[in-house]
Amino acid sequence: MRDMIRGYEDTIAVLVLVATFIVVVVSVFFRYVLNDSLIWAEEFARFGLVAITFVATGLGFRKDSHIRVDLVDRLPGPVARTIRLFVLLISLAVVGFLALQAVRIMPILSNSRSAAMEMPISWLYAVVAAGLAGGGVRIVVEVVSLARKGIFR
Repeated sequence: MRDMIRGYEDTIAVLVLVATFIVVVVSVFFRYVLNDSLIWAEEFARFGLVAITFVATGLGFRKDSHIRVDLVDRLPGPVARTIRLFVLLISLAVVGFLALQAVRIMPILSNSRSAAMEMPISWLYAVVAAGLAGGGVRIVVEVVSLARKGIFR
């Protein structure tokens, strides 16, 4: 159970990626073999990629795989940890701001629907907000871990 909670981003991202892949393959089959097209497939693929991007935000923080300058890792321990803490706090502020903006725009777009799938656009922003919130949780966990190790040791 703990591993499932620890890697929930992996599971969600893989499921959305597989669903997007299947829809795109079926769409290509329909377009080139049956000479017909699924009008909603491109929109589904676009929304799927957006969902994967934001759900994987937490995954990137958990695996420490976001873009960074490796030169900082070569600095003395306390300096590197202080810079790491500073970067994490800035990341938390950015992720928090973006999640808040996603939540704030949801009611504004509550009556808007996507063109092909007729899906409420606010659902997409809910996925964005949830993915960013998950990333924020991962950042907080990393900050607590860094504090437990002792920032200035």
